[in-house]
Amino acid sequence: MPESLGLYLLLLFISMLFSLISFLFIRRLIYETKTYLIENDFIEVLNYLTTKREIINKSCVKGFSTTIVPYRIARFKQISIYLINGDKLTLMQFSYFNFSKIKNVLIENNYKYFGQEDFKTNWTDNQVYKFDKEN
Repeated sequence: MPESLGLYLLLLFISMLFSLISFLFIRRLIYETKTYLIENDFIEVLNYLTTKREIINKSCVKGFSTTIVPYRIARFKQISIYLINGDKLTLMQFSYFNFSKIKNVLIENNYKYFGQEDFKTNWTDNQVYKFDKEN
């Protein structure tokens, strides 16, 4: 009896772990299916899942900031692009192969860099953005 219980618990653990990894992969696939093309006059957003293209003119962009986001396993960099209408484009380090180049491309194309901001959340665990009201 104890051997079968141990085997049952092991199989249960493995199936739960597989389910968690599958959930995280599918969630990331759904939420991080966008690619960004940053040009001097606009930012093009392409969603691979819906095949929708969106052009954001430079005049609609207030600027951008950088943040360090603490996770349980590590700290990741994030770039937040502030739009005039109050929306934000959030680009996480682990979602883009060329993440290290994004900040420089934004600066080279004369997008305003607000600076580094601390990662803060409100009581609902949503990120609070430092430059929302300042600029």
